[in-house]
Amino acid sequence: MAVSPNLKKNFIASLFDFNLEHLVSLKFLKFIYLIFTVGVTLVAGIGVLVCFLSLKDNFFFIPLIAIGYLLVLISFRIWIELISSLLQIARNTRELVEISKFVAKNE
Repeated sequence: MAVSPNLKKNFIASLFDFNLEHLVSLKFLKFIYLIFTVGVTLVAGIGVLVCFLSLKDNFFFIPLIAIGYLLVLISFRIWIELISSLLQIARNTRELVEISKFVAKNE
């Protein structure tokens, strides 16, 4: 999606935009999802490793870990997509308002 030139702003300037005209949340969503996925994968991997290395027969926990891992990733992905959609709606609405103001000025 193309952003109008007056909405483009560098990241640091967007952080100090006290009128909240520029959204920085979309720039963080990829990073947040990556960090969360790596963290959950490490926790699940450690859980499976503990099941294999324990002296007891804990192999029945491995399918539970896999199911929990998938459920957590799927639910977090849904939340990330929901937040992304809401932010994109806000961006599109802001662009439409700017276009309508421009059109109203030039009539």
